[in-house]
Amino acid sequence: MSSCCENSFLVESRREEVLRFARENSVEGQLRFALSLPPPSGQTAAWNERNWGVSREINDSALEVFENKAVSRFETVATPPRYWFMFLVRKYSRLHLEIAYRDRTHNYSGFVAAKKGQVFTHAQGAYDAYSLHDHHWASLC
Repeated sequence: MSSCCENSFLVESRREEVLRFARENSVEGQLRFALSLPPPSGQTAAWNERNWGVSREINDSALEVFENKAVSRFETVATPPRYWFMFLVRKYSRLHLEIAYRDRTHNYSGFVAAKKGQVFTHAQGAYDAYSLHDHHWASLC
């Protein structure tokens, strides 16, 4: 049985930059990995893992846009989308990006924050070490 990695994703910047990110990375209000880092035709789970850090696209990933930020909460199988996140850090260097993640089955959690195209915080610990931006999670897996 695979485990669920709970993720909380945050984008912050001027409103027009946040809206641009939302337009480029969501469909009908749902965040999608493939919009920022599209897989080649005939892509496989192995390609996804090498380029996104997870084996498949996310579901139930509403991207909520507020005045100067956007947030999304979603679950992935076993690991956070670390390669996708680092791709966003390079592509959207004007944005402040954060991802918090945790997996109860494997007893880990972490937090990564980036600004101006550089990671300035990366911390990991046990499952309860890092909050997910104070959001409550329901198991989707």
